[in-house]
Amino acid sequence: MESSSLAAIREKFTNKAPQLQPAFCLNSRFKQAGCTRCQAVCPTDAIQLAAGQPRLDAERCIHCGLCLNCCPTDVFFQFQPPEQTLLEAAATRPEEPVALVCAVHPTPAQTTLPVRVVIQHQRCLAALTIDQYLGLSRQGERQVWLDDTPCATCPIGRVHETLLATVQATNQLLIAFQRSPSIHLASQVSTPTPEQRHKVTVLDGAQPPVSRRALFGRLRQLTNEAARTLEAGTAPATGPDVPVGERLPHRVPPSRQRLNQQIEHLASAPPSELATAGSPFAQVLVNSAACSACGLCSRFCPTGALQLTSETNAFTLQFMPRLCIDCGICAQACPEKAITLGQTLPTSALTDTAGQRLATGPLQRCAQCGAFTAVRPGD
Repeated sequence: MESSSLAAIREKFTNKAPQLQPAFCLNSRFKQAGCTRCQAVCPTDAIQLAAGQPRLDAERCIHCGLCLNCCPTDVFFQFQPPEQTLLEAAATRPEEPVALVCAVHPTPAQTTLPVRVVIQHQRCLAALTIDQYLGLSRQGERQVWLDDTPCATCPIGRVHETLLATVQATNQLLIAFQRSPSIHLASQVSTPTPEQRHKVTVLDGAQPPVSRRALFGRLRQLTNEAARTLEAGTAPATGPDVPVGERLPHRVPPSRQRLNQQIEHLASAPPSELATAGSPFAQVLVNSAACSACGLCSRFCPTGALQLTSETNAFTLQFMPRLCIDCGICAQACPEKAITLGQTLPTSALTDTAGQRLATGPLQRCAQCGAFTAVRPGD
């Protein structure tokens, strides 16, 4: 039975529960994927995996939004999420630092943080994603404070780990692009004195003030969002008579599209290196001598970050890091274990639409099955 404290939180989180499209789950695409991110992050155990597929218990769901943050393929999606109106509220005060508080914060109109404006979110701050933090901070140009002090006593306080990880990944990305880390946590500053508490203007993140011009822009945005939602709800074809290419289509999740749009604003920075640990990207490395050009890594890659092409008895394996969601399926699927993941990634790769050449070489026809395979040393 749901506790009274969780029921009170759900009353504050007034948005709707997310929708699911399990066909986009990594476990549906590759049985050995073993992805449990949504189940692990849910603070009320409302998400369970049945045969690897996520199931949402609507009775236990408190609409916190964390599943929207953690799923790399957007299995969980929501039309008109409250994070969008939060960004719009922040856009009305573009030149000054802001603080964010969650829906259950007891005293949003008073703070010790160095801001004059506080925006109250409609749900948990841990639901915010990297691309949203980049947008809130205007790609590092504005300081954004998160008042996470209520997390210490919150019934779902364990989600604070997700909040910390997202903030760290955002600042890590900003630093790699030669920007100052601009997302700050109230819990990580020295304990303020009562005299430092002051009154602030509180903006409702669910109902931002909108001008006539902004209203038309919002309508266009909703149209685009509706199109993305429809795309997110289009499941891949299944069945034994459906060609493999149609059963496993490549799809770049809307969340990754939004993140890439934010990164494009950072592209003017000098080249640098991004540590892949903790980031949503990966650096795929291939041992060319071991690669058989079987194409399994490309076939199972959910976004098309890996592409195998062959012509005139030769093959090329290309990798586009900006599309990689760090699922690790390519390394698992490779029968030769020729794929490993690197620890760093050049920032220039995150805006490169041409891709990196990982392996190339001649092909020969297999004497047993007739399929073309790579000519390897000793063949």
